[in-house]
Parts: sequence; C-alpha cells; structure tokens
Amino acid sequence: MISKLFHFSTGEESSKLAAQRREVEFVLVLVEAGSDQQLEHTIGSVTAAAEGFGGTVLQILGSLILVGFSGVLGAGTQPQRNEFAAQVCSNFRLFVKVLHGRSAALVGTVGCDTRLAYTVIPEHFSTLIGRFKDLAPGQALDVTSPE
Repeated sequence: MISKLFHFSTGEESSKLAAQRREVEFVLVLVEAGSDQQLEHTIGSVTAAAEGFGGTVLQILGSLILVGFSGVLGAGTQPQRNEFAAQVCSNFRLFVKVLHGRSAALVGTVGCDTRLAYTVIPEHFSTLIGRFKDLAPGQALDVTSPE
C-alpha cells in the first residue's frame, strides 16, 4: 500500500521508507478555533497552503498539523518553511500558533504491520510541543536546533 502511495517498487520501498535519522525542516501548526466550522476551515486551508510552499502534510492529529519540508518524501525542490510559517500566522492569526525549525529527526515508516505510518519525529518532540504554551495566537517561533 505504501509503495503505491509513493510510487516505489518493492526494493525501493524498504530503503526509502525505513526509519532513519536525518536532518529535516518542519512546521507544527496548532489550530485553536472557537467553532467546529472554523476549526475545519482553518485546518483545510493550512494543509492546502503547505503544498504551495513545497511542504508535505505528514500528520493531522486533532488540531495539530505536522508539515515536512526538506528531508522528507514528497517535499518540493525549493521548500519555503519560513515563508509558509509567516503566511499561516498572517492569514490565520486568531486561530494558530506555529513552531518551525530544522532538526535531526527520525524519518520513515513507524508502527506495526497493521498500522504503518510515514512520519517525522523531531528530536525532543515532547519539549517542542510544550513550547506552544508560550505562544500567543498568530505567533511563530523558530525552534531550530543549535548546531
């Protein structure tokens, strides 16, 4: 199934999709809307915009959206992480908080045989998630790991 999604042959699938550590660019968008309609609209608009900036929507978990840029399958050739983060904050300032950066991450398929998912797990993910509490709506924070 995953090979069909990413158009790989079986041999390519195992090497391209196996979980491995690599440097990635990512954006995490937390949507906090007052109504179901606004929540659905904002999530739909943010995910649609990601592709135009060279990003790949990797996960939507509740109202948290994970978009991968460089270092992930499906990312555009000239990813524009910073521009995407700024655009999302500008267009949806009342409803979003944004964390974005460059970090080492576990990238690839994780899970079991019956539930595999291709994803990106940046280093110190739980710490990153905790940083949302420090942001006001419409604010973005670059959380790039120091080199």
